[in-house]
Amino acid sequence: MNICGLVELMSSTTALNDWLIVSNNNEASINNNVFNGATQIIIETEQLLTNHKDYNLKEQLGLLKKSGDLVVEFGSGRPVSGSEHILAAEIESYYRCPHGIVLYITIPICIKLQEERGYPIERKSIFSNLRENSYFNNYITQNMDKEMLLKLLKDVKPRDDRFTVINIITQSLLAQKAAEVLNDIFK
Repeated sequence: MNICGLVELMSSTTALNDWLIVSNNNEASINNNVFNGATQIIIETEQLLTNHKDYNLKEQLGLLKKSGDLVVEFGSGRPVSGSEHILAAEIESYYRCPHGIVLYITIPICIKLQEERGYPIERKSIFSNLRENSYFNNYITQNMDKEMLLKLLKDVKPRDDRFTVINIITQSLLAQKAAEVLNDIFK
């Protein structure tokens, strides 16, 4: 379950890309101090995930505190919450499960959407490494239905209060990328 907390911390990878999208679409500016702080948290979280023989809970809690401090400093969840959480909310409206499990599904979908719109993610290999942890795939395939997940994600709409990649994609592209990720999980 500690890995779920690390996945939550890694959600900043897509949240920060969403922030770049916001900035490039003149919807909001970037606070460099907060952006760089969130980037450092991603780097440190990646190191914990890569060294998966020892999920250091003390380090993880320290990173969660740093993440919370950035949210307080910025005044909203923008640095740590973006399109991946919008998609996660749709799944969580139906399934009751650990939040990190749902982010395990939605972060790769958002990576694909962002890349499709010209916003590549530097640290996406860490999500490939997570695929080696059978706990997540087993949990999803045993407790969720692929067709229901696709149904939940097919009509996700942008939020009025949060500009993300979801604002600049089509529903058909979302459905296509969701199917790619879910086909990989349910293979």
